[in-house]
Amino acid sequence: MQDILKQPKIPTKDKDKPVFAINLLKDLQKFNEFRSEGWFYEGYYLYWLKKDDLWKYAHGEGVSSWNAFLSSIGIDVNTAFYKFNAYDFFIIKNGFSLKDITNIDVKKIRSIFIHAKNQGKKEVSELLDKARELSYSDFMAEITNKEPCLHNNCEAKDEHILICKDCGRKLKNGS
Repeated sequence: MQDILKQPKIPTKDKDKPVFAINLLKDLQKFNEFRSEGWFYEGYYLYWLKKDDLWKYAHGEGVSSWNAFLSSIGIDVNTAFYKFNAYDFFIIKNGFSLKDITNIDVKKIRSIFIHAKNQGKKEVSELLDKARELSYSDFMAEITNKEPCLHNNCEAKDEHILICKDCGRKLKNGS
C-alpha cells in the first residue's frame, strides 16, 4: 500500500501506467473491504458491551444509560443500533463469516438487515449474492420490489444538493 503522506511516483511512460493504476485500484478496494470489516467489528464490540450491561463497567461513574454511554464515546445511537443488530443478525443468528459479508458495501448490508431480518439464512445468502452483483439502486429496487428511481422529479435543496421527491435520495446538483 502507498504511504499516503507522500505523493505517489506516477510512471512517466504510458506502458507502465496500467500496472500502477491497477495497483491503486486494488488498494482502494482493500480499504472498502476494511471499512465493511471495521463496521462489523464495531458491531461486535457494541454487541458484547451491551450484552449483560457490560458497558456499565467499562466507563465508570456518571453514565446512567446505554444511550448516554454511546454519546460519551462519540457513537451515534442509530449508527450503534445498525452495527449492533447487523452483527447479531449476520454473525450470531445466521452464522455468516466476515469473509461472507465484508466485500459488500455497508449500505447494502444495512438494507439487507432491514428488509430480511425475518428471513432464513438461505434467503439472506441469496440477497448477499445480489448485493455483490448489482449496483446500489438496482439492489434496492430488487429488495423493495420497486423499479429503480430515475430521479426525474428532483427539487433543489440548495445550490449543491437536489432531493428526489419520488425516492427521497439526495443527489449532487449537476450529476
